Amino acid sequence: MKKNTKNMLSIDNNAQAKFIAYVIYMIVGSYFKGTKCLMQDLEYNLECVYVSGTEKLQMFMEDKCISFVEEQLLPKLPLEFIDTIVNVRFLEPDKNGRRAVCFETRGYKLVVKAKYSRDPYFIADLYIDNPSETERGGEVPGEGAAA
Repeated sequence: MKKNTKNMLSIDNNAQAKFIAYVIYMIVGSYFKGTKCLMQDLEYNLECVYVSGTEKLQMFMEDKCISFVEEQLLPKLPLEFIDTIVNVRFLEPDKNGRRAVCFETRGYKLVVKAKYSRDPYFIADLYIDNPSETERGGEVPGEGAAA
C-alpha cells in the first residue's frame, strides 16, 4: 500500500475546503455537549477527504484548530450555548474557497470557517437571538459579533 505523501498545498482547493471543514466539524463540535449533523452524506464525503490526508497534516490542522478554539473562541461563547446539543450544517464555499461549518441551537448560531495557507487561519461569527432579553427591555447583542 502506497503512503499518501500529499501536503495541503498540493491538493485542489475543493479538497482543501472539505478537509478543513471536517477538521472544524470534528474539533469545534467536540467542545459542545453534543452534535447532530443534519447533512450525513456530506459529512461522510468530508470524512473521506480528511482520512486521505497524511497523519502529519491531520495533526497539524487539528492543533491549529484547537489553539483557535481555546485561545479565541471559547472565551467568547456563552456557557449555555456550549452546554447544548447543536445542529451542524456544512455551508457552500464562499468566493475565497472557505467552506463554513454552522453550529446552531435555539437562540445561537456559530459559523466557523478557515482558509489554508502556509499558516492556516480560522474565522468565527457568533449570532445571538435572545428574545427573552428583549421582552424584559434589555439590549440584545447584535448579530455577527465576531468571536
